[in-house]
Amino acid sequence: MSITGQAAAQPLAFPSTRTFRNLFIGGYCALMAWEIWARTITAWVVGGPLEPPELVRSLVRHWTSYDMPLSTATFLHYLVGIFGYP
Repeated sequence: MSITGQAAAQPLAFPSTRTFRNLFIGGYCALMAWEIWARTITAWVVGGPLEPPELVRSLVRHWTSYDMPLSTATFLHYLVGIFGYP
């Protein structure tokens, strides 16, 4: 039997609930660290905060000509930060 046949016979590994919880916690902590950096430290250094929701809005507007509400852009920013980056 070849190695390829053995690898194909093994079931797919699915992360446990604990792993998903840890990924969520890690994503949340990283996002909060980023928010502190973007809204306070950057504001002290360059004179104004970074605004990731505005970046989301401008990208959506550029790609689709749709002017997304700020609340939706903020939600998408947090959603990607917590679930997308880990």
